[in-house]
Amino acid sequence: MSYNGFIDIINGPQDYGWCNGYTCQKRISTFMALVQSRHHFDIYLTSTTPEHMRFRLLNADSSIVVSLCLYYTSLQQVDVYANNIYVAPTNRVQNFSFLMLLDQPNGVTFSVPTGSNFFNRTTQMATFLIDGATIIDLYISQLIVLTFGLPPTTPSTFFTTNLVANSTTLRGVTSDKIRRVDIISANSDTRIRRQVLLSTISLRVEIRDDPPMNLSASNNASTQLIANINAQVKQSGLETAGSE
Repeated sequence: MSYNGFIDIINGPQDYGWCNGYTCQKRISTFMALVQSRHHFDIYLTSTTPEHMRFRLLNADSSIVVSLCLYYTSLQQVDVYANNIYVAPTNRVQNFSFLMLLDQPNGVTFSVPTGSNFFNRTTQMATFLIDGATIIDLYISQLIVLTFGLPPTTPSTFFTTNLVANSTTLRGVTSDKIRRVDIISANSDTRIRRQVLLSTISLRVEIRDDPPMNLSASNNASTQLIANINAQVKQSGLETAGSE
């Protein structure tokens, strides 16, 4: 855990297996750390980040608020639940009935409600707000990231066409499953919106189902949806940048 240039190296509890061999060792994955209210802390794990992580503040009430940021080793879509209820990220487009994400700065501050969250796709850090009265659960949701090349065009032409809808229709994916669309220049890692003729560009599309509204809801339908889309993508020969 990192804070203001200081690092707290946290060890897990001791093994409690019934023998001295490696195969029967057991360890509860519970880690304790001291934090200060209304401060921000970064968390890094020494191995792969689990698919599900739970955070809570012991011996604290709702007046104790902390900002935490968890590092993920790969590009993920992280769903955040506060006391079993899904909380949309701060960069969600509010006028869409389904989950659509914008490229905008981290909106998690100490003035927003508990559970507010943001995933930085550059640093791969998930930031969220927690208080003593709230249990926060972080789930890695299934996500497909597709990239494919496009012929030279101008940004104005690209954004006035119905390319996204057409490309999803060809693959049997409805537009409400598209979460993000990025346009990336072949000779630059930055997104281009200048009114110039672009050379070969790449279109990166992120596809996933809407997250369950609470932790008790089954996610089997979403799992099957991602599996079907992944199969269609492989048949069409598109490049899959990532599939989780």
